[in-house]
Amino acid sequence: MQSKTFSQSSSQSKKNTAIRGAQVGAAIGARYGPYPYSVLIGGIVGYVIGVVADEVIED
Repeated sequence: MQSKTFSQSSSQSKKNTAIRGAQVGAAIGARYGPYPYSVLIGGIVGYVIGVVADEVIED
């Protein structure tokens, strides 16, 4: 059984936050976006916001 280090759990948390942001962004893009690629754009923007938010919260 391996023990997790702080950097591994922090990395996992960052990944989860970014993925959650991408999911929310894609859902918003699908619902309110006027363009066919709104889901993709919303997912990318949500992912970036999730990474940035995790960095801000971490500090």
